[in-house]
Amino acid sequence: METQPRILFLTDRYPPQTGGVGASAHRLVNGMAARGHLVHVVNLTADAEPGAVESAREDDVMVYRLGPMASLDLTLQLAENVLQYLHAHVGFNLVHGHFAVPAGYLAAYFAAHAGIASYVSIRGNDVDRGAFRADQFPFLQWTLARAGGIGCVSRELAEKCAALSGRADVQYTPNSVDAGFFEPQPKDERILKALQHREGQMILGFVGELRVKKGTAYVLDAFRAVHEQVPAALLLVGGLRSEDAAFLKRYLRQYPALRKDLHVVDYLRDREELVHYYNLMDVVLSPSLWDGMPNSVLEAMACGRVVLASNAGGIRDIITHGETGFMLDIHDLPRLGEAALELLDAGARVRDEIGRNARRHVKTHHSPETEVAQLLSLYRGVLEKRRA
Repeated sequence: METQPRILFLTDRYPPQTGGVGASAHRLVNGMAARGHLVHVVNLTADAEPGAVESAREDDVMVYRLGPMASLDLTLQLAENVLQYLHAHVGFNLVHGHFAVPAGYLAAYFAAHAGIASYVSIRGNDVDRGAFRADQFPFLQWTLARAGGIGCVSRELAEKCAALSGRADVQYTPNSVDAGFFEPQPKDERILKALQHREGQMILGFVGELRVKKGTAYVLDAFRAVHEQVPAALLLVGGLRSEDAAFLKRYLRQYPALRKDLHVVDYLRDREELVHYYNLMDVVLSPSLWDGMPNSVLEAMACGRVVLASNAGGIRDIITHGETGFMLDIHDLPRLGEAALELLDAGARVRDEIGRNARRHVKTHHSPETEVAQLLSLYRGVLEKRRA
């Protein structure tokens, strides 16, 4: 009889923590639970007191939030104790680490010690940055070598992991989007009024936490180039890190004419409100310098928006240039404003056609059902390999 996975899912981020890693963890965990699989989540989070373990049943999933200690070694030792306790009471047969370090390392190490299977999800920064950080690289290298299975959210990450580990079994496991939730809608007049939107004004948008890797300077320079030529506004939805907020303040001091048409919207916990904002945007910008597979690009495409992005990471796995969106090489990002103007000049009919193609693509190739089915198939593979 086929062994059903009993999953201990370790993740560095989980709601209510924000960001793509937490969102994808929540999506996968609940997708598996909805199929009747037993899943327990352990989340290392500063939202819990140091050393404290807080447990709660959330829908059909048990979630344990562990507060980190002052140092990583103490945190991992404490986490190992928690995992041993849970395993003794539940009897897991697979540990999934979502993000290479520390979750993936802890998953691979604990599974090897306990004699059960392990699987690690590579998300982006865990390899893009971890490969160059002296404090993380030994953990990363060991994890890539010893995990029972490895899935990467972009083909580029899969190639990097294969190069770092010498493995030939690294899998490409793309993100998904709920196209039944993120969908085209009429523009929300309530929000337009609050933004003091003017008739004929084009709206550029960026969704996510704006920071260096996401191309802060390129977003602002593109908006300035467009603003000088046509009436335009920029929506920055998702907030900024402190250093990027300081950069924006300096930028607006240098270009004060932009101030009245640039709107910063903090992270939206109301996902329906986020859909409304996507549907205001004539062009969605995503000029990442490096990236995994941004949820924001998938969400924008599901909403039928035109995405103008770099070709970093998993973005080029999603977008076919000129058919489902538009891309610039990361070395050509100074042309982002020029490319945005070309898209605006092309007219609404062209943008709508590209948006329809984009939505059709993500519905076909990036459904949550497909994502969960692929993960469960990979689980079965590592369980069979462990038994062999």
